Amino acid sequence: MLILDLSKLIPTNWYIMIGTKLKRTLRFYINLRSDLRNMENLFAVKEIEKKDIQHIVQYWSTISTSHLESMGIKREELYIYANLGEYIEKQISLPYEQKSALFMIGLIDGKPYGHCYVNSIKFREEAHMHLHIWNSDRRQKGLGSQMVKRSIPYFFKNLEIKNLISEPYYLNSAPNKTLVKLGFQFEKCYVSKPSGWNFELKVHRWKLTKPVFKEKFM
Repeated sequence: MLILDLSKLIPTNWYIMIGTKLKRTLRFYINLRSDLRNMENLFAVKEIEKKDIQHIVQYWSTISTSHLESMGIKREELYIYANLGEYIEKQISLPYEQKSALFMIGLIDGKPYGHCYVNSIKFREEAHMHLHIWNSDRRQKGLGSQMVKRSIPYFFKNLEIKNLISEPYYLNSAPNKTLVKLGFQFEKCYVSKPSGWNFELKVHRWKLTKPVFKEKFM
C-alpha cells in the first residue's frame, strides 16, 4: 500500500501562505462584524419635537412628482398639507390616547433623515404606519428599515395597539420588502384609496400582530 507524505510534496512556504491568508480572512470578518455593530449604533429614533416639524414640512413642499407617483399620491391634492405644521404641533401636545397621529424621527449619527409615523389610530386596537426618507440619495439603502424597526416598539408600547397595519403601493418594492423582513404578514392585495391625497391604486395590506411583535422585537 502506497502512502504519500504530503509534507514532502507541498512546499513549506505554501503552508505559511495559506495560514497567512486564513488569518487575513478571519481578521477581515472580525473587523466587518465590528463595523456593522458600530453602524447599528449610529441609528436611532426619537419622538418628534417642535423643532423637527420644519423638516417634514420642507419634505412635502419640495417633493418630486416621480416620488409622489411611486407612493400613489396626486400632486394636486397636496393642498391638504397647507396646515401640516399646525397639525403636527397639535399632535405633539395631545396624550397618547387622544392622538390621531404619532411621529417618530429617524436619526443617523444624531442627524435627522426621515420620519416614520402612524395615523388612523384606534387606541389599544390598531394604527396604520407610514415611512418617508427625505432625501432621494438616501432611499433604498436600508435606512428605512433601520428607522421602522426602531419605531415599531414605540407604537406598540405607547398606543397599546394589538395590530400595526401598513399598506404600501404594490409597485413600490422597497417598503414591501422591508415589511417582510420585519415580520409583517401579508393579508391581501386590493384596490384602495388609502387617504384623501391618494389616487385609487392597488396596495398590499400587511399586518404585524402583537404576538409576532413580541417574538421579533422583545
